[in-house]
Amino acid sequence: MQDIVIRPSIKFWIVKSFWKLAIFLSFVIAIMFFPIQFLFQYFLAGGLVLMILLSFADYLLIKQTTYIVKVEQIVVITGIFSRTTNYMEMYRIYDYLKERNIFERILGLMTVKIFSRDANQPLLTMSAIPLDTTLIDNIRSRVELQKQIKHVYEINNKI
Repeated sequence: MQDIVIRPSIKFWIVKSFWKLAIFLSFVIAIMFFPIQFLFQYFLAGGLVLMILLSFADYLLIKQTTYIVKVEQIVVITGIFSRTTNYMEMYRIYDYLKERNIFERILGLMTVKIFSRDANQPLLTMSAIPLDTTLIDNIRSRVELQKQIKHVYEINNKI
C-alpha cells in the first residue's frame, strides 16, 4: 500500500477568511469614499492591515498543513514558524466520520474526523480536504490490517 498525501484545499481559505475579507473591503470603501476625520482614517488603516495579516496567517496555516496516511500510522504535519508532527497509530483508531457543510459541498471538499484511543490526539479533524469517496475505506482497511498484525481486539461488553 502506498502512502496517501493529503493537503487542505486553498478554496477553504476563501471560506475561512470570508468575514475578514468582508471587513477588509468595508474598510477600503470607508477610507476611499466617505469623508472621515484624519484620526479615524488611521484606525481604519490599522484595521485594514490587521485583516490582511490575519487572512495571510490563515493562508499560510492551510498551505503548511499536510496529512500523510501511511500503512501503520497517520502523520499530521502543521505549523507556520515551528513545525509540529503528530503520529496517530492505525490500530488505535476506532471510528470515522465524514462531514460536508454547505460551503464544502459547493467547493467539492469534505471534513474527515477520526476517533482514536490515542492519548495525545483522540480526535483528528482533517478539514477542507478534496472530496475522495475512497479515503475512509482506505483508512479503514489499513486500520483492520494493523489490528490483525498487532493482535489488537476490541472487547465490547455492552448488551
